[in-house]
Amino acid sequence: MKRNEIVYTAETLNDMTMELLIKRLTEESPHLSSPEHGHGILEIIYAFNSPPRISDKYSIISNSGGDFEVLFPSKNYDELYLKNNIRYLYYIITRYLATRIVPQGRLTVEFQNGKIINCTVNNEGTYKDLERSGKPKYNLDDFLADDEEEEE
Repeated sequence: MKRNEIVYTAETLNDMTMELLIKRLTEESPHLSSPEHGHGILEIIYAFNSPPRISDKYSIISNSGGDFEVLFPSKNYDELYLKNNIRYLYYIITRYLATRIVPQGRLTVEFQNGKIINCTVNNEGTYKDLERSGKPKYNLDDFLADDEEEEE
């Protein structure tokens, strides 16, 4: 393998991510697809030539009527919510990976009442990405050139 060779294709990353998500949403964090306990954030993390990683977080302390209460989510999930969440995630991930030459970044998915309510994308990049994907089509001079000179 060459030093900057891309090992994981978008298709491979998509399959790997979906396997992780199905395991996470059905076994490790099923509460995210629960109407009662489905509040939290799921993060999908991509780094260059690495398998995807997934993490989730949620608050276990709630303030109900002025009293603080510590609530750990249940292991139950709603079948319809789970199915819809996985479908949405599949669509989001497929579209995201299709737009990236070198997927690097983080997708943050917010859940409320067991449903996905938002997804934000934080793309990352390093100067080494130019070695991996090639130099840009334009150079800095293309943007800094004086427009008046071009009109003459």
